[in-house]
Amino acid sequence: MDSKVNAATWAMARGVSVVICNGMQEKAIKTIISGRKVGTFFTDCPSNATTSVDVIAENARSGSRVLQKLTPSERASAIHS
Repeated sequence: MDSKVNAATWAMARGVSVVICNGMQEKAIKTIISGRKVGTFFTDCPSNATTSVDVIAENARSGSRVLQKLTPSERASAIHS
């Protein structure tokens, strides 16, 4: 697996996104091109567009508090909508 990740890193450094998937799967490439989530997708993310772990954690805590205040039927409605 290390060599696959190294190859993906090499391709990304040259501006190419990569999908690592089971090549033995029938029609693997057509499945990926059609947009289905197959395998592991590697893409470059600009460093200025990332959100810090602290901000993500705070957002998760905030969302958790909102969910805790909901009634069971309100939570079910949020999940099934």
